[in-house]
This record gives sequence, structure tokens and C-alpha cells, in this order.
Amino acid sequence: DAQSGSANVVMCSSGVFAPLGQVTVYPKVASDSESQLTAVANETTVEITRFIEGIDYMHFACEGGVKLRVDIPWALTKIDVSPHRLKLKPVKEETYFTLEFVAPLKVYIEINEKHKLFIFADKPEERIPMIGDSDVMSVLEDNKIDATGKKNNTINLQQALDNIPDNKILYFPPGTYLTGPLTLRGNIYLAAGAKIQGTIDPEAYRTESIEKSLLSFDKTTGAKLFGCGVVDGNGFSLRSTTGLRCRLLQIIQSKNIYIQGIILRDSCGWNTHILRSQFINIDNVKVINNSATPNSDGINPDSSQDVTIKNSFIFSGDDCIAVKSSDLLRIGSADVKNIHIENVLMWTIKSATKIGTETRASKMSNITFKNIDIIAADRALYIMVRDGALVKQIFWNNIYTQTIGGDTKEKIFLIRIENRFGRGKIQDIHITDWISENFSNNKSQINGLGFWNMVRRVQFKNICIQGKVRNSLKSAWIKTGFFTRDITITA
Repeated sequence: DAQSGSANVVMCSSGVFAPLGQVTVYPKVASDSESQLTAVANETTVEITRFIEGIDYMHFACEGGVKLRVDIPWALTKIDVSPHRLKLKPVKEETYFTLEFVAPLKVYIEINEKHKLFIFADKPEERIPMIGDSDVMSVLEDNKIDATGKKNNTINLQQALDNIPDNKILYFPPGTYLTGPLTLRGNIYLAAGAKIQGTIDPEAYRTESIEKSLLSFDKTTGAKLFGCGVVDGNGFSLRSTTGLRCRLLQIIQSKNIYIQGIILRDSCGWNTHILRSQFINIDNVKVINNSATPNSDGINPDSSQDVTIKNSFIFSGDDCIAVKSSDLLRIGSADVKNIHIENVLMWTIKSATKIGTETRASKMSNITFKNIDIIAADRALYIMVRDGALVKQIFWNNIYTQTIGGDTKEKIFLIRIENRFGRGKIQDIHITDWISENFSNNKSQINGLGFWNMVRRVQFKNICIQGKVRNSLKSAWIKTGFFTRDITITA
């Protein structure tokens, strides 16, 4: 019989038991800094990567239950494990802690209220491409490419990318591949321990393009970037010394693009930008930005349709996900529809889930945020219509927020219309099954702009704040301004 505390069984907070499973270790990128922390999962050593001072992460795959021990080279006084709704219960000792869980997950841990540790425990890959497979070609088959991070590979890597056969996967073995901007096509696999590293030479990014990025899919149909490796933009260094705002990954006027599994790290502007594209799928991606970098958004679908973002983690210094409609390509704006965001863990000092600020489309509709855990944000839900557009049929469902505040607005909900390049409208907004651990410092707010530019039919249902279901706008601390109609809340 399974018993709690058995050496070969773990139990989650809901009382579900699971036998200890297989742990697959993903090696740290050799050129990355080592953490002062050490970890063992099911008696297997798991490497921990230091991202920047005070932020570490570990990445591995698991099946079944996991018993994790993390040793810390200082006195452990306090530990907090998020998302809180999982109710994971670490056991704290003097210089280490243990944590048990029964399935793959993503976890954010604060140690002594200042040190952050991210745990990315993935499902095992369904199929791992291997050198020697008939459909796999190694990027190192071209012996001109350097994998030590000492030589800029831009020209040779671009040639390898340009020459991927339709039925092949271009495989990046473990190593560091220093490069300037690259245009991607075909199927690209980053093995665990592989890193595409952006150069810090600012001249590499000074192109004729309106928006620069380290990696881009440009007018591409049917391509995939996947694996367990890392893309690193050297963003904080670039931004602080040159002022550049390069994207890390940009998908432009493309269709049927799939991004899976990888870590997208340290952008000097928006991390991932999806611009005028269709049928884009982002799954199990880990976005880690330096929160000190301005404008370091997470993932921004822009003037796009049929975009799915799921099972992911976003740590950013600006908006985690902002659905937009801009005209950055100077070819006119495009309507936004069918954007689905689900099962995402978020941390930001700005907005967690946002629509706007750029809203140049005629219509933005059928946008869904579902099963979202917000560890920290200044605004949990933010709709800002500033450039015109009818924003309608927007859904938030099963959202859990922990800390609200830290910047200038400090509101759980903020919905408003302004006039920068046009006067828009907002209607048919559905916010259901929302839990917030506490009130924000400022009241939530809903404001229209005029009789022809109103916020209409915003429906709150089953909103729980500070442990109580709120059955009135007043008790939920939601203030409605002029030019709003049919704003309702029900239990």
C-alpha cells in the first residue's frame, strides 16, 4: 500500500499518491554560469543555471513522482513556492529544502524573499532527434561552424539554415553558437546544452528592417523551432550600452509556425513578437527576461490570427502577454482574432494579461486567457484601447493572482479607452472564476471615452478576492466611470 513518507512514493497536497518516476537530466549550457545552489531529484543530480545575480533555474524531464532536494549555501529562513493554488508544501531545513510533486510542472520559488529559483520539470520529449537518424542533419557537419562561443557564426549558420531540406531536421548539438540576426526556416532542434547566443556587436542589428530580432521567421510557412536548448539575446548588455530594442524571436507574415520546449532568454526588447501571422503555436516555452531591461515584454501577438500560447512560463520586466494591432510594417493594420492563451505561469512588474496599447485594427475579437497563474503584476487584467478598434468577445476564465502592485497603477482590473490615433469601443468582456489573494492598493477601474466610444457589457462572475466571493462592484472594489453601460457582477 502507498503510504506518505515512503521512500518510493510521493503525495501531493490533494492526497494523490504517485510512485517515484524517471528523471531525465538536461545538461547546463557549458558556457553558462553555475549556481551556488545544488539539487537532487529522485537521487539524480540536476544542474542549476545562474541566469543573473539572484535568479537561477533548473530544467529536466520527469515521469511520475519527484522528490527534489535543493541545498543552499546560506541559512534558509523563508521559502515561498508558486503557484500558490497548487498548494505545494516544501519542507524547510537549516540549509536546504525538499519538495515533492506528482507530475511535470513549472514552479517559481522565492528563497529568503530575495533569491528566485525557477523549476522547469517537463514531460519527456515524445521523440528526440538524434545524429544518425535518416531525417536529422547536424549543424556541425559544416566544420566551419564553431560551437565554443568564441567565433561569430552568422554567415555559416545562415547558410546551414537556408539549405535545410524539406524532410530534414537541422540539429544543434550541445555547445554555444555565437551569431548575429538569423532568418529561420524548416525544422530546427536545439538539444539540451545547446545555446544560440546573440552577439553584443550593435552593428550586427543595425539593418534596414523596422524591427530587429536575433531570430526571425519571415514569410515562412510550415516550420518548427523546438527542443530543450536556449536562445539568449545578451539583451541587458545590448540595451544598457547601445539603447537597441531588438526582439529575441520574431514571426513575421508567416503561417503554421510551431515553437516548443525551448528557453527564450534575455531579450533587449520584446522577447517574442508575432506580427501579421496565422496559425502560430507556442507550447511549453520558458521566457526569462531581465526585469531591469525596459520594454522587455514576454510574448506579443500583433495583428495576427489563430495564435495559441500554452503550458508556458513568462518572467518579464514589462507586459507578459500583450495582444496588439500595430502597423509596424507600414502596410496597414490587420484585425486580430482567435488568440488563445492557456496554462501560463506569469511574473511581471507591469501587466500580466493585456490587450493593447496598440489597437489600430478595425476589430479585435475572440481572445481568451484561461487557467493563468499570476505570481506578481502591477495590473493583472488590462485592456487599453488607444488607437481605435472595436474590442469585443474577450474572455478571462480560471485566473489566480497572488501579488498586485509594485509599479504605478496597482489595480487588479483596468479597462479604458483613450484617443491617440483613433477612438475605439469595448464590449462583451467576460471575466469568470477569478481568485485574487488580496485587494490591490488602488481600486480597479473601467472608463469609456464618450457616448460613441463606450465600454459595454462587462460581466464579472464568481470573483473571489481576499477569501470572499464578491457579489457587487463595490465589494470587489471596482469603480466605473463615465461612458460605461451594463457592468455586472454575479456570484
